[in-house]
Amino acid sequence: MQNIPSVDLRDFLSDDPKRKQKFVNEIGSAFEDIGFVALKGHFLNDQLVDELYGEIRNFFSPLALCSWLLAFPPTRSKQGKSFA
Repeated sequence: MQNIPSVDLRDFLSDDPKRKQKFVNEIGSAFEDIGFVALKGHFLNDQLVDELYGEIRNFFSPLALCSWLLAFPPTRSKQGKSFA
């Protein structure tokens, strides 16, 4: 399993064009390769970060995914399964 890449927002916010480009390259690669990225230097307080992680855990919990599949069951198409 791959680790989720981490990028630093302070690179993008800096006045240094090389740091900005580094951030752009890293975040682009992260989304292309794995689809997720961890963001450092975002200026969010610890309480809000904890709440956000809690919501992410709830969203991706098995029960939430089962509920989602019950509400939006996959449909069959000529190509195989798909979600409508």
